[in-house]
Amino acid sequence: MLRFHAFNNGQPVSGLDLASAHLLGSDSVPLRADIAWKGESIVCDKRAAGPAGLAILWPVEGMGTLLLETPRLLEREQPYVVSLELARGHLMRINHKREEWGLHDAPDIADLNVDVTAATEFLIAGLNAESPADASELGDKALALAVRVSEDLTRCHAA
Repeated sequence: MLRFHAFNNGQPVSGLDLASAHLLGSDSVPLRADIAWKGESIVCDKRAAGPAGLAILWPVEGMGTLLLETPRLLEREQPYVVSLELARGHLMRINHKREEWGLHDAPDIADLNVDVTAATEFLIAGLNAESPADASELGDKALALAVRVSEDLTRCHAA
């Protein structure tokens, strides 16, 4: 079972719409699972062994509500912080695409690479935060910056 804490402005969220939420296994294969609110946590009771990622509609500052994925996560006792894991998943995909597109050291996008580094620093600070609420705020900052920079990187690659 995977569990996630969700926060908005440092306060626990207790009624996020989970109608479109789903779990993904390796190679983004959908997994059968029951996903529901229990107390102040999103609880994902999956019917398959192994790591899984949560895909969920999530509000991103300045970008609207987007369908985002966490990386594949192992089950553990301590709940994950959903915004922090969404940021981790998004930054992971950015780094894969930068590698695939050969953009790690392209001079045209030096400013964007600085932003990826800044988003990564927010993520690391969130992973080291004292409380889940603090981790969530840093996760939201990392996610907002990562989503914006991923859009900019995609435009640069398309050009």
